[in-house]
Amino acid sequence: MGWTEYRASYFKSGKIDRKAECDAYFLEGHNRGHFDVLKSVVIGSVYYAAIKDCMRYLGESDGKSVYESIEDGKIWCAILLTSIRGDYFSYKYMDETVIPYYYDCPESILKLLSDTNNENALKYRRLCREKKKEKKKRSLSALPVGTVIKWKIGETERVAYKHEAAYQFKRPFWMAMDDSRYYKKTQISNNWEILEENNGEILCNGSRTI
Repeated sequence: MGWTEYRASYFKSGKIDRKAECDAYFLEGHNRGHFDVLKSVVIGSVYYAAIKDCMRYLGESDGKSVYESIEDGKIWCAILLTSIRGDYFSYKYMDETVIPYYYDCPESILKLLSDTNNENALKYRRLCREKKKEKKKRSLSALPVGTVIKWKIGETERVAYKHEAAYQFKRPFWMAMDDSRYYKKTQISNNWEILEENNGEILCNGSRTI
């Protein structure tokens, strides 16, 4: 499924509310009554949710789809990539069965999911849990000076390196590779990955000496 863009309906503190827009995808419009959002969260720009099926497809009648309500619907994981452009909101829908390359789904959502025999879904859940364990071992603060990381905000990729303490910073900080922009740890989404790690000195102009 590709990207879908439309004028946003939900705002919070003057900004588009990504979580509310994604929740509405399952709770409103053509999907109204078909799903329930048990728990959802936005990490960086990626939406993760435990979705419960509330309707069962029975077939066609007079050219129309027929459904019935169910109480014991399966609970599965939805993953939506999101992007914002002015007052327009964009999303790309995926679910755990396609093993999307976004493994920050929290344990609080994974615990809600129904048992499944789908190998892809099982693999996705395992990869999320493995990444969480790995992240505990290696936090941003623990990475050595000189480490280069990348992460995504929507479709935009950011690349930064860990600079030694300098300027107004009393501790090492993250600086963009292509300009002199500084990033707070809170501005780095949880999908960060290490591009390069070394213990060389990082100079103020971004060059390295090993």
